Amino acid sequence: MFNLEKEKEQEKVLKAGCNDQEWMLFRYTIVYGSSGGQYLQLTPKKNYPLLSVFEYVLPHEIDLFKKNIKEPSAKEKEMINKYYIGTKKSWILNTKLRKGQELSNEEKQIFNILKEYCNINRCGKHCILKRMVDLNFLSQYDITFDKFDENSAKRALEKIKNNLIYNVVRTEKGFMSASYGKCGFFDREVLLLLYTPCGIRMYVTDNDAETEVIFENGMRYYFVDAYLEKVTDSNISFYRIVLCCLMLGAE
Repeated sequence: MFNLEKEKEQEKVLKAGCNDQEWMLFRYTIVYGSSGGQYLQLTPKKNYPLLSVFEYVLPHEIDLFKKNIKEPSAKEKEMINKYYIGTKKSWILNTKLRKGQELSNEEKQIFNILKEYCNINRCGKHCILKRMVDLNFLSQYDITFDKFDENSAKRALEKIKNNLIYNVVRTEKGFMSASYGKCGFFDREVLLLLYTPCGIRMYVTDNDAETEVIFENGMRYYFVDAYLEKVTDSNISFYRIVLCCLMLGAE
């Protein structure tokens, strides 16, 4: 639901995190959704020049980056860690949110806790966060694989570049997780690089093993680039599809 006061407050937070030159790269537009709702969309003014201001979170910045405006209580953190982080229950909850299915009482409780702290807290800098997903992520764009290798990855990239409609706003109805440092699921074939403006609503968890942040559900984004990278480690070597996304905030 469009809330003008809420959006004005977010705009102030975003502007506070930018210098004048950076802020001039942004513009707000009122967007009317198909269901009759409205929201303010944050977009670059031209040709994505603002992407150059985004940086990875550096080691000496981590302690400051992890400081939330408001932390959950000890009991709430226990529930987040027990019923969401690193559990299959998070997958079930987000699947139900994406499909619009009814939540159980336990899921409603976790949803309300996450919603509260994702809504209160903010990203502290223009940063690039990482999210690993499997090949099934691409099936929503009619891209499937019988076998994933260099040739099939190149064909998929060509299809992505030809068929993905850039500037089309996409919405994640569930809670989207990402990493500011060490990222789990290193062997997955698709990497989302999330270009996240200062002030975007998200909660930095205490899951240091995966340096996990959780975005508010309803997060909007669009693709700005795609490319292949070759991943070489001591035990594995494979090609990975990288999708760059500009995060726009939640509905």
